[in-house]
Amino acid sequence: FEKTKSDSGLVAFRGEVLIPVPLKKVANILVNESLQKDWVDSFVESRIVSKISEFEYIQYNQETLTK
Repeated sequence: FEKTKSDSGLVAFRGEVLIPVPLKKVANILVNESLQKDWVDSFVESRIVSKISEFEYIQYNQETLTK
């Protein structure tokens, strides 16, 4: 699901999927920055902006706009 926030120009998104593998394996792929180029459409850049705790951080992601 995708929705453009008209006041900011940002795109909010939500996705749902059933994956028949352990959650830990999926989570490791999602947080591994070096693998994001393999599964993020139109990937440009990703980096950790600040680390809050062992399991919480703020991440910057950039993708190209293709429509």
